[in-house]
Amino acid sequence: MATSPSDIPALRRDDATGRAVVHLDGRDYDCGPHGSPEALAEYDRLLAVWLANGRRMPKGATSTLTVDQLADAYWAHAERAHSPSELRSLRMALRPLRARCGGMPATQFGSSALVDLRDTICRTPTRRGKVPTRGTVNACVRRIKAAFRWAAEEGLVPASTWHAVASVRPLRVGEGEVPENSLAEQRLVACRQTQYTLDRAGVPNGRAWQHRQGRVASP
Repeated sequence: MATSPSDIPALRRDDATGRAVVHLDGRDYDCGPHGSPEALAEYDRLLAVWLANGRRMPKGATSTLTVDQLADAYWAHAERAHSPSELRSLRMALRPLRARCGGMPATQFGSSALVDLRDTICRTPTRRGKVPTRGTVNACVRRIKAAFRWAAEEGLVPASTWHAVASVRPLRVGEGEVPENSLAEQRLVACRQTQYTLDRAGVPNGRAWQHRQGRVASP
C-alpha cells in the first residue's frame, strides 16, 4: 500500500527551543536549526530509519544532536528564563564548551569530557587577561551541567548523559591550580601546604617546627 503524505510525521518547530523536531514513537527527535538544510537532511534520515524499521524507531536510536546544537537550544531557553547578568555568565560558560566540544554528539559528552573541559577552563585566561578563580571555574561547570539537565528534561539527550555530567564534583580548595576566591581560602591553602611539607619531612606533630619558631617551650 502506498504511503499517504498525511501518514508521515511532519517536521515542525518546537516552541520551547525554536528548533526543528519530528515526533516519532512518542518522543521528539531534534533535527537542527529550524528552516536549515541540516534540519531537512536529519529529518529525511530519521524518516528513512523509521520507515525501514516498519514505522518504528530501532531501540536506542537517537538524533545526531551535537553539543553545539544543544548549547543553541539551551541559549534560546535561557533568553526567556534568565536575567541579562545571568546570560552574560552563561555565555562565558558556553564559549569554551562550544570551542572544545561543539562538534561532538551530545550523547557522548560525559564525565571525562567535562573534566577535560574544566581543566581547559582552569588554564584559559578570561577576556580581561586574568586567570579564573576556583569559584569562576565551578560556576562555569555548574551552568554547563544545568544545560545538560535541561536537555535531558526536554528529551534531547538520554538521562544517562545528564547523570554522567552531574557526577563531576566541584573543585575543592587547593585543587585545579587556580587562585582561590577569598583571602581566607588562600590562607587555608597555605596552611595545608605547610602541614603537607612538615608531614613529608617526618616532623612528629609539628612540635619540632613549633619549637624552632619559639611557639612551645623546650621540654
